[in-house]
Amino acid sequence: QSPVFGEGVPMFRLGKAIGIALRLLITVDSAVASNEDLQHAWAMYKDVVMEWSEQKRSDDELDEEFESFERMMVQLDFSLMSSRSFIAAIEQNFDPRGRFQAAKYQVHEEIRHILTTLYAQNCERVNTQEETTEKLDCVGVYAMYVLYRHLLPPNVVPDAKLHKSLWSVFPAMCPMMNLFGPLHFFPREFMMLHAPYEAVRGCSADSSEIRETAAALVLKWDGSFQARADKLRLSALGWLAMADSELSPTIVEGYPRFDDNDEIVDGDNFTLASSLADVETAS
Repeated sequence: QSPVFGEGVPMFRLGKAIGIALRLLITVDSAVASNEDLQHAWAMYKDVVMEWSEQKRSDDELDEEFESFERMMVQLDFSLMSSRSFIAAIEQNFDPRGRFQAAKYQVHEEIRHILTTLYAQNCERVNTQEETTEKLDCVGVYAMYVLYRHLLPPNVVPDAKLHKSLWSVFPAMCPMMNLFGPLHFFPREFMMLHAPYEAVRGCSADSSEIRETAAALVLKWDGSFQARADKLRLSALGWLAMADSELSPTIVEGYPRFDDNDEIVDGDNFTLASSLADVETAS
């Protein structure tokens, strides 16, 4: 049965959409943080706006429109341009009216159930013939885990089994994930940064150790790439040969072959007896 967010309201598809949205925010944050030119240009732009603001205040020309613009600048600087879009998204108040609390509805349990299900489904397909976007989808699962930890009440212990699975299963198959271009995602590094759980044995490491381990695995897999590629090439050639034999036209033995110069029998003069006679003559 699909989990529900409130009575009779399915949330599984919404959970998948939340994972995708959080993954996009992580990608945006990584792109902004790695772009030194953008950071430099933004700092220059802020200086210009600050000078403009001071000039308006000194001339007593400050209006509501410019104040709204300043508030937008502050929000952009705090979230997007500081690579905090993901953090800003998960740190918001998801129960402003207190309805879930009044109904004793545990949102964190709903999120945990969804991310556990999605994680299992994605890991089953990773590195198989059925794989499509499961590696990218796992980035959203890790983001949902951070959301789960943020929603968790202070008096509730995090799910140690889930944490250990996130630390060990997917990173063993994919220690680093390409988000876009030069941007990469390291599952274990992400967990240490946003949701550390040192009480779980064997689930902690510093960033340099995580990246070195990931690099060693990638180099190991690169070494076997040529052999794997040759095996796939032979399989493809075998499939092409089989397909060619099945799709090639076949001629029944004893049936006459026609050349381009053969005359076509006029339809009025064609009879079954004459056709059978031709076959016997040819044989």
